[in-house]
Order: sequence, then C-alpha cells, then structure tokens
Amino acid sequence: FGEMVLVAIFTIALYMAFSLITKKNSQRQERSFTGMSIALFALVSVILVSAFQRLQLYESVYGFTRTRTNVHVFMIFLGLFFVTLVAVELLGKRKNFTLLLLAASSLYIGTLLVLNVDAFVVRANIVNHQENEIIDVAYLASLSENAVPVIWEGIQEQGESTQALIAALGCRSANQSRLEAGASWQSFTFAGKAADEAVEAFGQSSFANRLGESGQEGISYPEVQVDGEVYSCLALFRGVED
Repeated sequence: FGEMVLVAIFTIALYMAFSLITKKNSQRQERSFTGMSIALFALVSVILVSAFQRLQLYESVYGFTRTRTNVHVFMIFLGLFFVTLVAVELLGKRKNFTLLLLAASSLYIGTLLVLNVDAFVVRANIVNHQENEIIDVAYLASLSENAVPVIWEGIQEQGESTQALIAALGCRSANQSRLEAGASWQSFTFAGKAADEAVEAFGQSSFANRLGESGQEGISYPEVQVDGEVYSCLALFRGVED
C-alpha cells in the first residue's frame, strides 16, 4: 500500500510539474499533453485496481480491520480522484487542482467519520463470519465502545450461531470490569454509555448463560468459554497493559 501511495504521489507531482513548465503553444501540443497525462493516470489506475483486488481478497478471508477499512476507503477516493483529474484535464481546468485536492481530502475524512469505522468493522466481519466461519474474537473485543452495541445487535440477530460474538462481548465485559475502578466522570462519552447499556443488556439475557471463564491456572490473561469452547482475550488485554 505504501508503495502504491508513493507511485500515486509521484504521478500527481509529475503531472503538475509538467503542466506548469511545458509550453503548449498549439492545439496539437495541448492534445498531446492531455493524451499522455490520461495514459499516465490509466497506467497508475491499473496498479490501484490490482492492489484493491488483493485487499478485497484479504478482507474476504481474514475479515476487516481498522487499517484495512481505512485503506479500502482511501483506495476508492484515490481512484475517484484520478477520474476527476482526467475530467479536469479534458476540460482544461488545471488551475482547480488545489481546490480538488482539498475537497477530496475533506470528503475522505468525512466519510470515515460518518462510516464509524469500528462499527463498520464489526458488521463486515459478522457477514464474513457467516460466509467462511472465520472471525477474530479478541480483535472485535479490542475495538472501541462504538463496536459494542453492534456486537450485541449481531448476537440478537444471529441467535444460536453467535458463539464467537458472545465470546467477544464476554472479553469486552471482563475488560470493562478491569477499567471501571479507575473511571471518572471526565471519561464519560455517549459511545461509552451505549456500550455499557449493551453489556448490561447482554448480562441480563439468556445468551450470558452460555458464557463462562476458562478456569485454567497460570494464565495471566483472561479466556472465556462459550458452550465449552475456549476463546482467548489476549489481544484485548495486551492492548490494555500496553
């Protein structure tokens, strides 16, 4: 991904540099520059599409993470940015490049805020879990408070096939009990309140009866059992300890 971003940056910088220093005294020269610019964007787009396909392959097998979600959205906006650059070049509006770059950056950040990355990660991984039965319980439990209500919704919607989600919420409940002792009113957030309500509702539901601790001795981090199967909370509590 880093290499692809560098290629994109160098491509845009090359385009802008040559658009400023080259002399285009005739319509033929103008058309030649436009054609070569579009060809350059098209070649970089091939790399972008290839990288996007590989990312989707990772997501389909291993699920979504914060990083993969951010990269996923960024690639989409980068592709749209190249398409817009082509339109700007064809219309002869190169002077609007700075405004275009600012608008693209603002839209990218705004999209992530509206998307609510942690909640999206949970929803996407629930769908992925239904298709290939792979889900990272400790990672889901390590997400922010925004993820907790979505995990609880997934448990309610999936019914009997919620073993992994119950484990994730069980890990989250254990983590919450560790942090509550040092909590203060300054740490209040609406997302945290929603997470607390979801954990409380889970604790009062019949799903909580399927949850239990592993009971293994000599383990410095919690594990939970759901219907007799053990799930590790290591990733969650390692993050808390760090």
